[in-house]
Amino acid sequence: MSTIKSWKTTRRLIITSAPEELKPSCISQWLPLAHVRVSVDGTTLTVAWSDYTHLEERRRGKNDYPYWSYVYKPDEPNVKIQIDFRSSVDADKFRECLLFLTETPDRIKQLRTLKTPTSDFETRIYSLRDEDEPLSPYHAVVSVKKPSRYPQVADIYFVYRDIDFQLGLEMPSLIEFSKGPSVRNPHYLSTMQEEPFPPAKGDDPPQFKDVVAQPTSFKFSLKCPRHDTKRFMKSLTGWKLKYMGRLQKLVLSSKGLIKSKETHDKPVLYLWNKTSGLGNGLTQMTIRLHDDEKDRWLTSSLIHDSEDTRLTHMGKRIKLNGLTFQRGPVIDHQHMKAVQYREGNAVELRRGARELAITFEDNDGGSCFYACGFLI
Repeated sequence: MSTIKSWKTTRRLIITSAPEELKPSCISQWLPLAHVRVSVDGTTLTVAWSDYTHLEERRRGKNDYPYWSYVYKPDEPNVKIQIDFRSSVDADKFRECLLFLTETPDRIKQLRTLKTPTSDFETRIYSLRDEDEPLSPYHAVVSVKKPSRYPQVADIYFVYRDIDFQLGLEMPSLIEFSKGPSVRNPHYLSTMQEEPFPPAKGDDPPQFKDVVAQPTSFKFSLKCPRHDTKRFMKSLTGWKLKYMGRLQKLVLSSKGLIKSKETHDKPVLYLWNKTSGLGNGLTQMTIRLHDDEKDRWLTSSLIHDSEDTRLTHMGKRIKLNGLTFQRGPVIDHQHMKAVQYREGNAVELRRGARELAITFEDNDGGSCFYACGFLI
């Protein structure tokens, strides 16, 4: 289905008879963008998926009247097609077309493919744009589970600017994006929704109506934590992950007219670097506090030549003065700054009004942080 929104794309599988057939025939099936199950056995490909015709009875409350809808159930495929190709190569090429994105190149650009050493899944990251908002790109993350036995299953997630994420520090590493309005997956609606009576025999079948985006979360494990995590985040954000590590303690102090102090145990610190459009090197520090914190992200730009900035390094302890900090529940990954969900504006703390003291778990952590090439 052609649409100005890339995430609203649906597909149609059309199989026609050969031109020389005396009685030509054609099969046409609606196909979602993801959640398809594909198996290949030699030259035979089998594909199964759910359409939008699962009849479901629901009640809003225990004593309310029921209503009926035709719904999409991605985990309960009700359509299955088997196709015989002339070669196993052709079958495998079509398998890839079904599992991954193959839209027009001006709207979808593939950025990165990640494969684990054990090949139990494959993840591809795409940059998308919508025709009505061409200057506001976002990303699609397609993750295909590749178990030792078929079928292979594709999941798709649309990732927008403001995200809340966690990157695992152990082996294997876990990449996790929290549920929120900036991480979504597609859900499909039929023309029959919440009808007061069940369909009768002879009624017209439901038709496809629309695609909606549902807030979701996603996570997956990487076998090579630092290498693959850096590749994934670089493709998604444009920033290179220079350092990540867990702190022993963080203390944020105010020395203005109203003195205050915040102490946080075991936060995780990330350092990011990229080159600006003017060729200047940019370094951002992002610190994720605990989940129970509403504004769980603390961020700051680390400026090389700022006269107001002071850094003190004492073994595993580092003290920073004179920086501008931001606080928020999510990260604007384009600028690596903490922001609020709705307004998209950072809550900035005044320059010089705050002092940040961070204690690493060992001296190596402090030395590695200090040696990343900034503030020296």
